[in-house]
Amino acid sequence: MGVGDSTTQGFIARDYTLVYLDLGVRFNFRSGASAVVPYLDGSISGVASTYDTAFGDATFTGGGLSLGGGVQYFFSPEFALNGGLQFTLGQYNEIEMGGQSEGIDLDLTSARLNVGVSWYPFR
Repeated sequence: MGVGDSTTQGFIARDYTLVYLDLGVRFNFRSGASAVVPYLDGSISGVASTYDTAFGDATFTGGGLSLGGGVQYFFSPEFALNGGLQFTLGQYNEIEMGGQSEGIDLDLTSARLNVGVSWYPFR
């Protein structure tokens, strides 16, 4: 396939897609009626990334473990501004390119900054 061969021309990605799917838990450090709630979270993560190259699409899949934390600021009982950071360590274990799949062992390390609004409708 030419993957990993640094002399192969055209493997530089022109466009890419990166998708994470996390299944995890969150522990909130709530103290009384405070509007600020720090938290820690952890998850099992699945990851897929597809790169558009001159040879066609190359899709890497794998997984890992994510750990992180952040802070929520409740500006009303039902809504909170959320800011957090997650770190993922794992590995890609398969590549698919040109209709062919091959097992690989490629380390995966990432950091994700999350900013948003959380809604708690039954609070």
